[in-house]
Amino acid sequence: MLSRPFSGAHRTRMLAAVGAAAAVATTAIVAANVHAESNDGLGSCHDTGDGYGVCVTMPVDDKPDETINSEMARHIEATEKGDTIRMAMYEWQLADDESDGPEKIAEALVDAHDRGVDAEVVLGDTTDLRDGKDVNKKLRQLLNDSGVPYKVCMDACVDVDPDNRKGAMHNKFVLIERGDDNTILQSSANLLEVQARSPQNMLINRNDDALFEYLSENWEKLKAEKRWDHSDIERLGDKDSKAYIFRRDKGDPFLAILKHVTECTPEHNKVWLTASGGSLGGEKVLARLAEMQDELGCDVRVNVSVGDNNEKAVEDAGIDKDKAMSLSRNHNKLLYIDATYNDKTGPVAFTGSYNALDTGTSLRFNDEVMIRCADTDVTTWYEGYFELMFDNASNRT
Repeated sequence: MLSRPFSGAHRTRMLAAVGAAAAVATTAIVAANVHAESNDGLGSCHDTGDGYGVCVTMPVDDKPDETINSEMARHIEATEKGDTIRMAMYEWQLADDESDGPEKIAEALVDAHDRGVDAEVVLGDTTDLRDGKDVNKKLRQLLNDSGVPYKVCMDACVDVDPDNRKGAMHNKFVLIERGDDNTILQSSANLLEVQARSPQNMLINRNDDALFEYLSENWEKLKAEKRWDHSDIERLGDKDSKAYIFRRDKGDPFLAILKHVTECTPEHNKVWLTASGGSLGGEKVLARLAEMQDELGCDVRVNVSVGDNNEKAVEDAGIDKDKAMSLSRNHNKLLYIDATYNDKTGPVAFTGSYNALDTGTSLRFNDEVMIRCADTDVTTWYEGYFELMFDNASNRT
């Protein structure tokens, strides 16, 4: 298993690959392919034309790719008096560095507040997170000075045991309501300079009223640090979508998703996972993937971030060595299935902040969201993005 950062040598080949793989999903959003001056990445945003969008980042030569940051800022900048913005963000660092995306999003939020937008934020606790630095400190100062309401959860906001909290408010989503229209921005990225240098993705879901209402309810629970009602930890949307809320004190919905894959055929046989994280704890997930590979004949591929024996854990689970890959600084949490899943044959994608291979934390202790999307154009684009990541990982020297 080989790994190194994306380099400029991949530029032409990678752009050609994503264009071929996602030819039906290339209607650009207003801000697509418009990056900050420091951005030399290969990221882009695309609108399916039927209520969905997807953004991906592919940093080159260790330089920030501002694609997701720019698109998030654009959505906030488009709000007007009377609209609402609800954000849940684990880490949000304002710093003097090459990436100015987090600053632009913060400025857009403050400006929205000043023009009468009802904007509020839930933040994670970062007082001693990265080498003893409180990365959210400047952001909190800005919100205080600007009068933007915010809540900091010192551990996980919501827990089955409020007196024994662990984990973190690890969410990364934005909910925007403009008149009769609503938009969900579900990202894998924290607002940090280092994560602008990482492969990331963001799903955009517009006017899925049921899903928007559910995630709005979830945001209110985060803000109020309200105890979970385990009868309502996942809900269907209006467009064959579904949201899964974490933490869970029992069961593993991600493992259940994999167990609902019942058939792979030569035409529909893909089960591709990319995950980040340090301490892998997804032994059961990896075992199920190996079972699908060996017994169902699925094309199982697993792409993890480099380090902490992540690569070895995938190989030890029995995933074919040429299908077990690592990508430097990978921060995606993304599953792509093109097989028979839930008695339906075809592509479906799952994305969000939930790390399926870090079950010791993400599953049991963190506040997380994962969203299912079966839109053909979105899944086609994600398939192309996977091809780029796999191509980069498997062709490194």
